[in-house]
Amino acid sequence: SGPSLPTIAADAQGFSLTVRHRTRTVAWEVVGRIAAYKLDLKSHDQVVLLIQVAGLRHEKIVLPQDCPGFAGLFGPMEQALGIDPRPYLEVMAASVAPIPTVLYLRPQDVVDEPFPGE
Repeated sequence: SGPSLPTIAADAQGFSLTVRHRTRTVAWEVVGRIAAYKLDLKSHDQVVLLIQVAGLRHEKIVLPQDCPGFAGLFGPMEQALGIDPRPYLEVMAASVAPIPTVLYLRPQDVVDEPFPGE
């Protein structure tokens, strides 16, 4: 059934991803950019979050909405980063081609690298 989806847990400090008993924690302050887009999987649509982590290598974390705990990411993320949830809700409702919608971009960082699909 493909790779295991991480279980997500989020709080005011950041979020953690657990796959097969291995947990990794990402603090909100290292998040440089968050984008959301919608995939058409024929049988259903799937919203995916792309989280870019600032650091030595601009790593992208891809979180499909099927991940356990996905919905619990939004409250803490909105509060910690000051994200307005409306663009995300528009992505959820959109039925057009999957246009990545940037939900958050850390002000001082200049990010040259485009996300897939941009």
